[in-house]
Amino acid sequence: MRLVLAAAVAAAVASAAAAPAAPVPNDSPALPSGPYPPFDLTYLSRIKDQGLIAVRPAAVVKFAPLPGLSDASRVLLGMTLSQLVDCDLTTADPPPFAALDQVVMNLTVKISGATADKQGSFLLTASSPCTFRTAEPFPWAEVVRKWFPKATAARHAGREYLRTAFKLDPAAADGVAVFVADGRTLVFDSESGVKELLDRLKAGKPHPIPPPGWDAVARDLLAVALDQRTTPCVTGAWPTEPPAIGDVKVIVESLAVAAFGLTAGERTGLRVVAEAKDEAAAAATVKAIDRLVGTARPLLALATAPAGPEAALFKLADGWVTNLKRGHAGPHLRVQTDGPGNLLALVGAAMKESDAAAGGADTFGGPPPATPPHPRLRQALPGRMGPPDVPDSIPLPQVPPLPPAVVPAG
Repeated sequence: MRLVLAAAVAAAVASAAAAPAAPVPNDSPALPSGPYPPFDLTYLSRIKDQGLIAVRPAAVVKFAPLPGLSDASRVLLGMTLSQLVDCDLTTADPPPFAALDQVVMNLTVKISGATADKQGSFLLTASSPCTFRTAEPFPWAEVVRKWFPKATAARHAGREYLRTAFKLDPAAADGVAVFVADGRTLVFDSESGVKELLDRLKAGKPHPIPPPGWDAVARDLLAVALDQRTTPCVTGAWPTEPPAIGDVKVIVESLAVAAFGLTAGERTGLRVVAEAKDEAAAAATVKAIDRLVGTARPLLALATAPAGPEAALFKLADGWVTNLKRGHAGPHLRVQTDGPGNLLALVGAAMKESDAAAGGADTFGGPPPATPPHPRLRQALPGRMGPPDVPDSIPLPQVPPLPPAVVPAG
């Protein structure tokens, strides 16, 4: 079930980005902006080379009220802080995940291809500077004092923050700072970053400029801006299999910056606003997208599920393909589509169904059930998913342990 679901979503996303619709002028009507206020970047001291990722947890819980999400804020904060500083999140309860209005973090993506003497690696982290903002006032100041008993109070530019040592280098001059910006907003950054932030706030200067395209997705449920102008996401040699990887390589290496947005309600919308390195790179990207559809659309058609949440997911994916519009003008590209149904709610329903079939194990707390893939998926990918009596798997290269989820800014 889970393999079918994962393949369906992957096929849907690929199809949405690659449906063979006639090119649409770049000034074609855009999808309506998301129904939310823009993600607030006020309390970021800087935006690093590779961009941003932002999400609205309260909206996610509203659409997909899975039991495993109830304590997700503690998990998220723990992943963010545990390897960075000495803290104890059991001393005071964080706000429920459903109480978090938005979380904004810097983004790092580093993929290295394997060489004759070095294995490949994959790193995807959401890092500081980052902000956690609740929908209603929350006693952040009281809570963080309990979380960080070794932290000391400091002041700069008329504002107070907590300073604590970086766990991996306690003697470092630039420690980790925890700043309660207002009754709803908590900021994690390096101490030097918080000082820069406080200087800017005192001077009344605007927030850092986000990558191009961010404003087009900043009102969405989920927004990602990936910037390769300074630091590319992929380095080293690319694999040669599967054959479609060559077209993925063209797209990745052609784009300088791209912003991705997801909206969800009665319909689910996807949008990409991107800038290629030049007009020739934009044209190459469009051609690569067109070639990818030859793989994506047949997979989606063959994998149609008979009933239940999966069937609704495939219907949504079909809507993405049917309604897709794309185009480019010079180096500027845009891809947008929407389809019937709420992706988050449908995925949540599919997970619950899968958990029920597995005997009630929580999706977030137990191993995935060993269910065989849908027979049409096996038919669609002959020779790639193994014989019927062998569990399907995709072998992944071993990679070194990942560094902390949050690294100090600066």
